[in-house]
Amino acid sequence: MDASFRVIPRGAEAADLAISHQAYDRTDALRDINLVFPLERLRELEAEGVIGRVAGEHYGFGLSGSANELLAPGREVGRRLASARVDIALLVPA
Repeated sequence: MDASFRVIPRGAEAADLAISHQAYDRTDALRDINLVFPLERLRELEAEGVIGRVAGEHYGFGLSGSANELLAPGREVGRRLASARVDIALLVPA
């Protein structure tokens, strides 16, 4: 199990991202990573003026079987989001 998180820069491309766990059928997500990490779609919405500025950093969590294990890394990501003055966070379970 891995309760850590990874920092993904806003400029990351689909080829830069990977799904490392086997907890679900990844077939569709492997075809289009935006199903589980919609960074490209967010940048498109930003370019169209639908949403404001997309944050400079995004976060992907490892797989954990315990919510308690996610508390400390979740708080750290929360601090980072607050420091970056993020207004809205999109949480995508995958």
